[in-house]
Amino acid sequence: MVYPDHLPRLSAQELLPPLNPWVRWGGLTLGGTVITALLLSAVIPYPVKVTAPATVRPVGELRLVEAPRAGVVQEIAVQENQGVVAGEVLARLDDAPLKIQHQQIQGLIDRLDQQIAQMTVQMTALDRQRLAEEEGGQRAIASARAAWVGQEQDYRDRQQNSQQDLAIAHTNLRQAEAAFKSAQANLYTVETSLQAARAQQQRYGPIAQQGAISQDQWMQVQLAVMEQEQALILSQQELESRRQGIQSAQATRQKAQNALTLNPSEVLISEQRLAQQQATREATLARLKQEREALNSQQIELKKQRDREQRELDQLEQELQHTLITAPIAGTILKLNLRNPSQALQPGQEIAQISPQFMPLVIEVRIPSADIQGLTVGQTAQTRISACPYPDYGVLVGQVQSISADTLHPAGVSQSFYKVTIEPETPEFGRAGRLCVLQAGMEGRTDILGTTETLLQWILRKVRLSTNL
Repeated sequence: MVYPDHLPRLSAQELLPPLNPWVRWGGLTLGGTVITALLLSAVIPYPVKVTAPATVRPVGELRLVEAPRAGVVQEIAVQENQGVVAGEVLARLDDAPLKIQHQQIQGLIDRLDQQIAQMTVQMTALDRQRLAEEEGGQRAIASARAAWVGQEQDYRDRQQNSQQDLAIAHTNLRQAEAAFKSAQANLYTVETSLQAARAQQQRYGPIAQQGAISQDQWMQVQLAVMEQEQALILSQQELESRRQGIQSAQATRQKAQNALTLNPSEVLISEQRLAQQQATREATLARLKQEREALNSQQIELKKQRDREQRELDQLEQELQHTLITAPIAGTILKLNLRNPSQALQPGQEIAQISPQFMPLVIEVRIPSADIQGLTVGQTAQTRISACPYPDYGVLVGQVQSISADTLHPAGVSQSFYKVTIEPETPEFGRAGRLCVLQAGMEGRTDILGTTETLLQWILRKVRLSTNL
């Protein structure tokens, strides 16, 4: 049951005033405009534009310059975006330890060369000495052999002469003995005659005193005694002479006999001297040969050591060459990873990126994987280069040349992307008399005009992407 007395009472301030006609017409106009905009957005086509960062790169692969060896940077000779020629020095590594080691090894090689040369001189001297010893030994052996032959011939000659002398001595001795016997017989005869003369003297003595014989006869008897006495003396002397002759003949025969039994010691001495000369020559030649072989072995070892040191020196020279980091090709340095001297490098570490000279330039764009849909080769792209401001130079027009088949995942970047290559229409652009020439390494932003869609489709796609529906 309703009690009218309990209903709240409304005042005039609590009631809405009637709408102003202008507000009514404005609301209708705004609603009509929104409805018209929605209808137009669902009908009017809208070009899809993909915007992404871009970098100017040369066509083809960049040449990477890597550290050939570990070391410390001593000098940096170039900077980014600098043109270089092939072989130009980019940086120098500290080569002081290598140079010290190079000097030490070179000094060792020089000393080894001196020792090898000295050993060559010594071996040459030993060869000459060996040749001289061979010639001198041959002469000494020939001289000793000649002396030995002479001594042996002399021994045979003396033996033959001794035999002849012995025969003559035998003959002389027999003759001396015969003469001695003849002297003895003669002495005996003289003694007998002397005894007879003395006997006659004794007989005639008394008679002579008596005067029985003449004085002349007595004198003849005495003279006969005297003559026999004189003959006895002569016979005795002759016998003594013959006895001495026998002794002399005996001595001569003994001498001849002694000579017949000659001592062959001189011949043996000559033979020993000959053998000693041969042994001395062989020993000297063997010693010289041994010394030369020892020198040759030492020289071979020194040459092997020198070859090892030379190989190490060649390797050091290559390492010294590697301390100069040079440009492999002519071009422009796009990126330089050397910050300052004293920077430590490891083998294979990337030092720089060089763009080849006279290579056409393209624009590389990194498109997020969410925006790749609808991009095709041949689409138009507009690039704004940060080094050439848009208000002064405008945009660089190009066409999509290629799209990578898969996403790329560079190190240090979490988001994957597609690499799109854009070929610019010209290598330079500008307006109002200002010209911007493309250079490798320039950066900017590129707008790729993709397929067309309605504005409503674009809005709904963005809403779906943002809400992850």
